Amino acid sequence: MPDMVVQKIVEILSSVTKPKIACLGASYKGNVGDARNSPAVEVFTKLKEHYGDNAEICINDSYVEEKVLPLQPLAEVLEKASLLVLLVDHFDYKAIDPMAIASKVSRKVVFDTRNALDHAKCPGCAKPFAHFDPVRSALV
Repeated sequence: MPDMVVQKIVEILSSVTKPKIACLGASYKGNVGDARNSPAVEVFTKLKEHYGDNAEICINDSYVEEKVLPLQPLAEVLEKASLLVLLVDHFDYKAIDPMAIASKVSRKVVFDTRNALDHAKCPGCAKPFAHFDPVRSALV
């Protein structure tokens, strides 16, 4: 699955030069702090390998305490992101209002790999592995 997620991210960002990818989640499942054997960590690592210096790959996880990754505060991760990738369905990520973060990101595109977002706030994002524009609230 991590390979498929990375492939979709590359496809979504194919027209973006030097993208900033905001990865939300590093643990192996929602609401836990253990990142061992985490598919999210594998996605992060594969993105770093694929893009090298041609992208800024950022990751946030408020549950993970160990220093296995260069974790950053959520506000920094979101700032000017080309793509927001929801990798783990933590309660605090599920509570994110796409409309509230729209002004912080450079492209209003979210890739919800967990089908975890509040669909009442974003009617167009009902399917997993879909990306959407929260301003239009429709699939793009």
